[in-house]
Amino acid sequence: MRRGCLATLLLALGLSVAATPSRAHDLKVLSAGALEAGLPPLAEAYARVTGHTVHVEIATPPVIRRRLAAGETADIVIVPPNVFGDPAIAGRVRAEGRRPIGRAGVGVAVHVNAAVPSIANGVEFRAALLAADSVVYNTASTGTYFVKLIERLGIADAVKRKAIIYGSGQEVMAHVAKGGARGSELGIGPLTEIHLYVGKGVRLVGPLPPDIQNHTTYVAAVMSDSAAPEAAADFIAFLDRPSSRAAFAATGLEPPAP
Repeated sequence: MRRGCLATLLLALGLSVAATPSRAHDLKVLSAGALEAGLPPLAEAYARVTGHTVHVEIATPPVIRRRLAAGETADIVIVPPNVFGDPAIAGRVRAEGRRPIGRAGVGVAVHVNAAVPSIANGVEFRAALLAADSVVYNTASTGTYFVKLIERLGIADAVKRKAIIYGSGQEVMAHVAKGGARGSELGIGPLTEIHLYVGKGVRLVGPLPPDIQNHTTYVAAVMSDSAAPEAAADFIAFLDRPSSRAAFAATGLEPPAP
């Protein structure tokens, strides 16, 4: 969803937060790419009302893991929960106050001028992968699951022979958007990343069928070395509000599982 459209939605939802604090803080947020469409507009809405400044930096979970392990500081990190288990990171993230913000399913995309395959079930999806001239995916959370899935489907070797692999979902969709001359090409990525490119050269084929779908949950936590832990916790609580969840849902990020 475009930034302007999302801002309109925020106003329609009557998004509001606490009164402006007596002291404003600069908050740094390191977030996985699945929140790329929804998080910046919400950060802007929060900043307008509270006076806090929220700087959002987007990267893949593996890159965030490496940056934190190397000693980089931040106030808030939003990643899949398995990242918190890294011994080099576990002690740097507060255990209390962690909140699941949303979850992203896996989707399939094609160039806007390409034929749209049927992927109504696992059998059809398998056939679509085998029929494609190339398959594009990433090395982040979605790509990790996809590699396991094609192994489960018994077509790992066939798919890897025609694979085009990038580090992030955004790079995958940018590649698919340039298509047209490469024949049949399927892009695999988080539904949130696909939504960013719909109308920009990419067509959403649909989510993976239920029998093989996978959701990655994204959890927000305050860093132990945050200079403004109370403000950081307040922003996380803001992201967990029903109105914020509705704004995220408009970008393809589903509410966390109950």
